[in-house]
Amino acid sequence: MSKFLGYTIGLECNRGDVVGKMVKAEYTRLQSGSVRVQAVNGRNLGALPGTKTIAADVFSDRPTDPYDSATEARWALALCGWDLMSESAA
Repeated sequence: MSKFLGYTIGLECNRGDVVGKMVKAEYTRLQSGSVRVQAVNGRNLGALPGTKTIAADVFSDRPTDPYDSATEARWALALCGWDLMSESAA
């Protein structure tokens, strides 16, 4: 059974033809101990394209900043193939 761990903050992102979408990353610990990072809609938490499974130690070492929640969100969303709208060449 998997265990829900939490979400990042939502950021306006682009991916392919999708431009300006509010996206969050959802963390779920899998039975194997690894962590699934899933892109979700920042408004209704519906699943979006972009999933990455990472090792537990990679998740533990994720970049965090107590003064800037966007640091972690940017890292997680990049794993899922999403680019920040403010940094994208769309």
